[in-house]
Amino acid sequence: MKNRFYLNTLYDDSHKLNVEKWLSSKQKIVASIAPSYLAEFDTDPHKVAGALRTLGIFEVEETVTVLPQITESRQKLIDNSSKPIIFSSCPVIRKIIEDNFPNLKRFLCRLPSPMVLHGQILKQKFPQSKVVFIGPCFAKQKEEVWFYKKQTIDAVITFKDLRSLFKKNNINIEKSKPHSFLSTPEKWARFGPLIYYKTGLDNIVQLFKQWDSLELKEKALELLACRGGCLMGPGMTTNKTLKQRVELFNKLLE
Repeated sequence: MKNRFYLNTLYDDSHKLNVEKWLSSKQKIVASIAPSYLAEFDTDPHKVAGALRTLGIFEVEETVTVLPQITESRQKLIDNSSKPIIFSSCPVIRKIIEDNFPNLKRFLCRLPSPMVLHGQILKQKFPQSKVVFIGPCFAKQKEEVWFYKKQTIDAVITFKDLRSLFKKNNINIEKSKPHSFLSTPEKWARFGPLIYYKTGLDNIVQLFKQWDSLELKEKALELLACRGGCLMGPGMTTNKTLKQRVELFNKLLE
């Protein structure tokens, strides 16, 4: 199963069209931006926030601001579980388990993903606003539809979509006036995309097929459908290698 082909089939351009409509009508929009934007745009983060403000976004916050809460909740699960836990940050992985490996459903973590939790928080803070998630993944457009009765994310657009909106509105990120985010995440939280157990759809399907014969020592597994993880998502436009993208994150430690 080819990762990019499979994920491309999930893309729904109505999300981008809705965002364009909301921008045109001056609808208040609050955005959650995935941490991989640092690899996509490779510039001062505050210029990205500034460009989003120029586009018409009311406020923007990094999705990883909720990672401390996510980490604490997951650790409690790990401490109280006698079996391995499969985290469900990647909706493709959860969907594959639900549809094709029902015997593994009991291992799934049912806590909200960072996107969903952040969306819920933003909707509470800005109840009259549209909440838009910006990231590298098409499948995020389906996550709440697949797994939640109530949806709090009004639209999901990719970095490719965002670049298209910037171009259409003649917005140059590098020339944008820097602007602050709603909050500043913990520095370590931005490194969330670099932490995983296994990536690549083929690798993970093989893992699931062999699950019953494995003796896993890990108590928790972060599995990501894209080979190389979210930094290599199909909604990214950068041509940088995975190594180069990781290096951009490592600069944050300097």
